[in-house]
Amino acid sequence: MHLLGAGRQPRTAVFNRVLGARQVAQATLLLRSGSGNAHTLGAAVDAVHAVTMLPLLFVGGPWRRVATSQLAIASALAAAEVALVGAGRRR
Repeated sequence: MHLLGAGRQPRTAVFNRVLGARQVAQATLLLRSGSGNAHTLGAAVDAVHAVTMLPLLFVGGPWRRVATSQLAIASALAAAEVALVGAGRRR
């Protein structure tokens, strides 16, 4: 979605493209690996991403919207990865 919708907001387009490319790369690596350790690492990456969005909340404008959505999405993805690993499933 980041790669497809990056052009809607010109000020945040580069950020969204980079983020989209990172998410595609992460998903590809997780899919190919499928191990619990990979999902734990994926959860850590998503949690760090969520934390890095906190300063953007204070910038305002379109960055606040980006930060709010990214904080929610990254937190949900991290929780899903932890739930997946905790349940002992491969994928």
